[in-house]
Amino acid sequence: RALLTSAIGRASKNHMSYMSVDSGPYNSFKLSYKIGNSDASAVISLVPAGKQWLFFDSYKVQYPPFGHITITVPNEVDKIKVNDSEINLSTLKKSPKYDGESYSSEYGYSVYTSATEYRLPVYPGAYHIESAKSSQLWTTNSADASISEKDSSESAVLELEATETLKDELTKAIQKHVDKCVASTETDVPESCRFASFSYYTSYKYDNIKRSVNSTPMLDQVNMSSGTFQSDEVGVDITYRYKDDDDDSDWRDSHTRNSGYVYGKFSIKDNKLVIDFNQD
Repeated sequence: RALLTSAIGRASKNHMSYMSVDSGPYNSFKLSYKIGNSDASAVISLVPAGKQWLFFDSYKVQYPPFGHITITVPNEVDKIKVNDSEINLSTLKKSPKYDGESYSSEYGYSVYTSATEYRLPVYPGAYHIESAKSSQLWTTNSADASISEKDSSESAVLELEATETLKDELTKAIQKHVDKCVASTETDVPESCRFASFSYYTSYKYDNIKRSVNSTPMLDQVNMSSGTFQSDEVGVDITYRYKDDDDDSDWRDSHTRNSGYVYGKFSIKDNKLVIDFNQD
């Protein structure tokens, strides 16, 4: 019942307004009201609750007009704010939304960020949900939910978002990785450097292999849910010399170009960034 408090509905924009009550049959009442600019209503039934002063019947509301909000929160978040009131998630009943399930892809192995789902009863009203916690490397979006009538439900999903600090760190890691790839003077390069590879014949000899990038590689995409990222297109110029076999004394100069993308995965633990380019 963390959201069934006066503090959650303190602001007039968040709670029921312009209320009117009409009598109905069998100790019931129709409650009409507004949530923001939307009209809504609920039927409330009263049941006997003993006597007052020995003579007068006392009544109580049989079923309060509850709705529900289902909030999905990344496990990195341990506190949220609802209408500016802080809620400690460790005190709430929860059920796993994701359990760290992993998947394989063409470019490597990644692990989904775990998240937890909370289904909370609320009174009709407007609710603004946001994380009460962030770090230098991640923040979250905010979400809004409006419960207008009894038994209605809404969902709110908070998702991790990359900060500029995280994007800068991933960009630096990409550039460092590309520098390492183009520094190779071998015909073969690791799978994570395939943008710097070129076709060659195993029967030929190769020498003086030089690689260079024709533009500064940058971060293009980052996915906080899967913990993966990708660079923009990396173009590489490759020069070398070759000869047909050991008996051929004449070296021939040649050059080619290749391009591709840098793919990697990352994880954040205790606000520390770990990056992996899945090198062979």
